[in-house]
Amino acid sequence: MNRIRASVFAATAIAAACAAFGLFTRPSVQGIDSEEFSARRALRDIEVISKEHHSVAQPEERAVVRDYLVGRLRELGADTVRLFSYDSLTGPKFKHVSYTFTATDILAEFSPLSSCTGQAGDSSSARETEDVSLMLVAHYDSRYSQIMPKDTVWSYGAADDGYGLAVTLETVGRLLRERDLWKRGVKVLFTDAEEVGMMGMSSIYANDREVFDNVGLMINLEARGTYGPVLLFETSPGNSRLMELYSEAARFKYTYSLTTVVYGFMPNFTDFTLVKDDIPGLNFSTIADVNHYHTDLDNFSNVSPRSVQHYGSQVLPVAREYLTSDKYSGKDALRSEEDTVNFTIPVIGLLNMGKSTWTIVNVVVFALFLLVLLFDCIRGRVRFLSILGKAGKVLLASLLALAAGVGATWICCKTSGAQSFSVPAAGLPSSLLR
Repeated sequence: MNRIRASVFAATAIAAACAAFGLFTRPSVQGIDSEEFSARRALRDIEVISKEHHSVAQPEERAVVRDYLVGRLRELGADTVRLFSYDSLTGPKFKHVSYTFTATDILAEFSPLSSCTGQAGDSSSARETEDVSLMLVAHYDSRYSQIMPKDTVWSYGAADDGYGLAVTLETVGRLLRERDLWKRGVKVLFTDAEEVGMMGMSSIYANDREVFDNVGLMINLEARGTYGPVLLFETSPGNSRLMELYSEAARFKYTYSLTTVVYGFMPNFTDFTLVKDDIPGLNFSTIADVNHYHTDLDNFSNVSPRSVQHYGSQVLPVAREYLTSDKYSGKDALRSEEDTVNFTIPVIGLLNMGKSTWTIVNVVVFALFLLVLLFDCIRGRVRFLSILGKAGKVLLASLLALAAGVGATWICCKTSGAQSFSVPAAGLPSSLLR
C-alpha cells in the first residue's frame, strides 16, 4: 500500500510539473512555409530587434530598432504609420546619475478592405467597420542597466519585448491575408520607454487620447522570461465577454483567473495597466525563467520558438474572430459587468464559468466532502478531532513556509544589492503612485 501511495504521489508531482511548464498546452513550432502563424518567421524579426542593447540609455541603437519596425509595418501595407514623440522625459537614477530622453511611440493603422476600396457604400455596417478597431500593443525598448552581484548588465530585449513585437508583426501579416473579411480595423502600437515606468504609453494616453477612441479590444504582449508557456495572465475588469471570445477562439489556451487577482497585488506594471479600466483587453506573457528576465541573458541565443508559437496559437485566432465576427459590432461589444472564474486543466482544457456558477460548484463540493467525512466518522474510520489537528498542523506549516520564503527573498535582495525602482510620477494615474 505504501508503494502504491508513493507511486501515485510521484506520478501526480510529475504531471503537475509538466502542466506547470505547459507541456500539455503548447503547440509544435510551425515552419517558414506555414499558412498559419509561424514562429520561424517571427524569429527573423527577433534576431534583428535583439542585435544590440536598445534601452532608453542607448538612443542610437533604439532608433535603429524603431526604424526597422516602421519599415516592417510599411512593408506589411499599413495605411498610415505615425510617430508620436515626447521630449525631456527623465529616466531612472542609478549611482546618483540620471538622464533625459525622448520617447517615440509608433502607431500603424490597417483599415478593412471594404473601407479602403469604397465597396461598402453608405450602409451602417460600413460605418461600423470604420469606427471600431483591434489594437495590438508591445514595447520596443529593452531593459536599462541592472546592477548584478558581479557586474552591471543590459538586456538585449529578445524576449522582453522582442517576442511581443515579432508576434504582432507575424499576426498582422496572417490577418491581412483575410483582409476582405474584416469588419473592424487593426491598430498596432509599439510603445517606447515601457521599462522606465510605461512612459511612452502614459504620454500618448495623456496627450493623444484620440488614438484610443475607437479601440474595442486591446491585446498587450509582454514577456517575463525567455521560455515556458504563454499565459493569459490579466484581463480588464468585467471580463465575461472577453473570456467568452478567448475560450471560443484561442487554441492551446492557458489561463487562470487567479493570476489576475495576484497580479493586482504585485508591484509590477505593463502598458496595459494604464488603460485596462477604460478599454477591454487581454494581457499575455511568458512566465518561466526569471533568471533571464531583464539581464544580458535575454538575447537571441536563448529565445524559445515553441513559446513564440504559443503566443500565435492564442493571439491570432482571437484577433481573427474579433475582426470578422458580427458578434463584436460596436466599441462596447466586449464590455461587461461580470467577471468569470477560469482555469486550464491539462488535456481537458479551459473551464470558464460565472461567479454564481462557481459558488454553486464550491458549495456542492464542500457538501459532498462533509457527507463523506460524516459517513467515515460514523463508521469509525476517522476521528474528527484527529483530522482537525492534522489540518491545523498543515496550516501552521504553510504559514512557516510563507514566512521562510519572504525572509529568504529579503536576504537574497540584500545580498545581491537589488534596488527598488519608483515609477516616475509624470503622466501616470494616481492609482499607480503607491
